[in-house]
This record gives sequence, C-alpha cells and structure tokens, in this order.
Amino acid sequence: MEDSRTFFGRYDGYITAVPEGWEDVAPEMIKAQAQRVAARQKAEAAKLSHRPAGALVLKGARLFDPETGAVRPGTTVVIAGNRVQAVGRDGEVPVPAGAEVVDARGKMLLPGLWDMHQHFNDGAGLLDLAAGVTTGRDLGNDPDFVLDLKRRWETGEALGPRVVLGGVVDGPGPYASPTRMLVDTEEKARATVDYYADRGFVQMKIYSSLDPKLVPPVVAEAHRRGMRVSGHIPNGMTAEQAVREGFDEIQHVNFLFLNFMPGIDTRTPARMSAVGEHAAELDLASEPVRAFIRLLKERHTVVDPTVNFYGDLFTGRPDRVGPSLTPVVDRLPYQVRRLMLGGSLPGVLTQEQRYRDSFRACLAMVRLLYDEGVTLVAGTDTNPGFALHRELEYYVEAGIPAAEVLRIATLGAARVMKLDRDLGTIAPGKLADLILVDGDPIRNISDIRRVALVVKDGVIYDPAKLYRTVGVKPAL
Repeated sequence: MEDSRTFFGRYDGYITAVPEGWEDVAPEMIKAQAQRVAARQKAEAAKLSHRPAGALVLKGARLFDPETGAVRPGTTVVIAGNRVQAVGRDGEVPVPAGAEVVDARGKMLLPGLWDMHQHFNDGAGLLDLAAGVTTGRDLGNDPDFVLDLKRRWETGEALGPRVVLGGVVDGPGPYASPTRMLVDTEEKARATVDYYADRGFVQMKIYSSLDPKLVPPVVAEAHRRGMRVSGHIPNGMTAEQAVREGFDEIQHVNFLFLNFMPGIDTRTPARMSAVGEHAAELDLASEPVRAFIRLLKERHTVVDPTVNFYGDLFTGRPDRVGPSLTPVVDRLPYQVRRLMLGGSLPGVLTQEQRYRDSFRACLAMVRLLYDEGVTLVAGTDTNPGFALHRELEYYVEAGIPAAEVLRIATLGAARVMKLDRDLGTIAPGKLADLILVDGDPIRNISDIRRVALVVKDGVIYDPAKLYRTVGVKPAL
C-alpha cells in the first residue's frame, strides 16, 4: 500500500506488479511481504492445527471406499501418529486407552480430496484444507516460491495440503508464460528439466509458446528422469501430435476441441474463444473424434479438463459472479466479492446461446472420455477449494456417477501420481488424510461442500474455524 493506504503493487508468488519506474523496489517489497506473511501464517497454523496427544478414533462413520465404490456404515477408524492403524466395524475395533474420539454418526468419511491443477499462492493452503483438499498438484509457479511454500506446509509452519510439484517450461515471445523458465534451444530445454528434477519436481508442464521442435527433448529428458509430461498444446502442434510425441497428460478440455480446429494460435485467447464459438459444432460421434479418443486410451494419456474454468468463461457474464463461485459468493467477505465479477469471454455478450451450447459440448466430451475409459483427473486452475467442489458437480452433471467422481478426486489422482501406496483410500498403514462430510455426496454431490472435519497427516483441522480466520462464513 501507499502511505495514503491506496494500492501500490502486488506479488502472489507468480506475478509481480508495480508502477512503471519502480521495478527496482519489487525485490524489497517481495521480501517484506514474505516475512509478514510467514509470521502471520505461523501463528495461524499454531492456533488452528490440533495433533492428538494419543490415538485419534472416528466412530460410527459411513466409510466410502473409492476402490469399490461401496459405503460401509458403522465403521471405526483408528489413527496413530500420521498413519491409519485400524479400520473395522464399530465394536470390533479396540479403542486405545486415552484416545481422542470423534462421533462420526450420520456423516460420511472419505479420503482427502485432490486438486490436480493449482497455482499455489500464500492464501491457497488454508482454503484448500477447509474444503477438504489434502493434496494439491502445482502446475506452474516460481520454483523458489513454491518450494518454500511446500516446506512450510510440510513442517506445519503454515497451513496447506500436501504438494505434488509440476514445473512449467515455455518459449520466449509476446505470449510467454510469466515464468523465468523460458527456453529456445535443446540444451536449455534439457537443462530446465534437470533443474526441476534435481529439486524434487515430478512432472513437466509444457506451455503454449514452446517451439514444437523442443517438445521431443523435453519429453525424452523428463522421462529419463522419471517425470511425467503434460501441458497445453504448443502453437503449431495438435493434441494428437503432442500425444504421439509422448505427452502423458493434457491440461484443459479446450485443447481436445482445438485438435479439430486447425490454424488457431494456441498462445492467444483464441484458444478459448474459438472453442466457445465452435465446440458445439463438433460431432463427438464422428470417426475423427473417436479415433483421437482411442489414441488417448491406447497411450494411457490422462486428461485434466478443468471444466469449471470454462464454465465461467463460456456461461458467465461480465456483470455477474462466475458460476464456479455463485454457490458460495454469499459466504465471502464483501471486499472479496467485489473482485469476483467478470471472467467471461467477450463473445458471451453477443453469442450467449452459442457459448452455452459449447460448454454443454465440453461436458459431453468429459462424459465421452469417461465412457471410453480415458483417465480423468479433477483440477481447477482457479479459486482454491471452492472450485474443486464445482468441478466435481460438473462431472456429475455431465453424467458420471457420483461415486466414480469421488474416486477420480481421491484414489484416481493418487494412482496417476503413483502415490496410491500411501494415499487415496482409508486403510491400515496408509497416511491419515481424510475428511468427514455432513451429508451424502454419493446421493447429492453438492454435499461435498459440507466438510465438517479434516485430517491431514494425522493433524486435525476444523473447516469452520479455518474459514472464519479469513472472513468466510462456514458451510455448516
């Protein structure tokens, strides 16, 4: 802020903005902000985290098993430290002496949720935990910033989910991603992959301005280092070409439609507006579409559709809060609500029905991918916590059974990231990441918003208290 308490500049871990001529002040500003934020978050974490002195026992729960889709009523779960010790029927599982017991009757117990497409900032961690997100995948950030954030969340110095790291790489140019990891030679491309791999990143995300000639060396080096490769489709390529070059995953449903719209510059907003204008025209039953989907399945290519993002772009209006936040906007502080207007594309005002039809086509594409056995992961690319709930609601709206949607957001994500040995289900020996929901999200997926208790790594969090800390009214 200025001395007059008016806006001066901002830094969110990804983008820095200061008045022209003040660029040299940015590092000092960032350092001061980081110190203030770290101190505040350390105090919040100490106040809002609760680690039981002994065992933690949840009794009477309706346990959801994403592996089978079954719900087991009357279940007791015993947690010791940060691991699940025992799971069984009420009365058949011994309750350790001195245990802290939670009455879970009438509530559903699920593994912690995963958001597989985030760009973390300092405020994201608390909102994720409050929403039941216990693991998040960051797909493009300043590496130093996100590594420090991950460290603080893991040590308990700040509140946040487990972090799976994906590093972004792009090419220089007028539409380059706001990252310093820009490459224009094969040598730089391989060095960038190694930079990320050496620091514990497990995935490379290719962005839209990368020269297509550099895709093969990025893929080859990433795979050599045991990393996954995903991303946007670089300008000059199609999604089919990217898959054949070794992409393990594609971000954003729009790139699936652009596979059939040659000539669109994927570096520009046209990658979104062209889909808003023409997606509804694509015949999803046509042989070219079916052949492409067969290729995705044959290559085990994962799709991260982020449909909530396109719901806002294609069906929102500039004078209204976007659909992804409409269900919760009344719970947000007034100063935050003012920032929530807009977000739609300009074409919505003149072609509203066409854009709505195109969004329905996006949902139909997601349903088709599911029906044909293509692996989906649930990611948001926008508002932490709240947007994941909307993403899951959209999947059900598309026609995917709610139990399958919950599997996608738990065990499915853990399997994609090869972390299912420790995460994704509630079973003896696994890490204690779970949520208690006051409702039945299998019958009504929107009940996933009613998270009553969160346990991450054996530590207990009260979502209502987390939300109140940042001025958000609790869901319950």
